[in-house]
Amino acid sequence: MKVSPYTEVEFWKIDLKDETFRFRKEISEETLNALAKNMGKYGVQNRVKLRLKPNGRYQILAGWTRTLAVKRLGWPMMPAIVYEDATDEEAQVVNVIDNARAREWAVLAPSNYYHHKEQYRGERCR
Repeated sequence: MKVSPYTEVEFWKIDLKDETFRFRKEISEETLNALAKNMGKYGVQNRVKLRLKPNGRYQILAGWTRTLAVKRLGWPMMPAIVYEDATDEEAQVVNVIDNARAREWAVLAPSNYYHHKEQYRGERCR
C-alpha cells in the first residue's frame, strides 16, 4: 500500500457521500463548532486518512469530524494522509487504529493535561 503522509488534498475532491468508514453518525453542533474553532486557531493536529478512489476522488477512512470542521471553516485544502492503493481490509485497519487512538486520547487527555501542566509549573518555579 502506497502512503503519502503529508498531503494537501483539494477539499472538493473528498467524497462526503461515501460514509463507508464513518465511525460516528451523529455529531453535535456544539462538538463541531468547538473543533472548528480549535482548528481555526491551531490548525489540523491529526491529519485525516483518505483513500484515493479510481475516479480520482477521495474516500474518508478516518477523520469525519475533522473533515466536517474543515468544511465548516471553508478551507479549500485538507491536510491528509493518503493511501493510494489500500485494500478494503487495509482501509478498515486504518479506520480502527485511528478511532481507537482517538477514544484512548479522549479518556486520557484531561488527566495527562493536568499532570503535565503541574509538572511544567513545578519545573518553571525551580
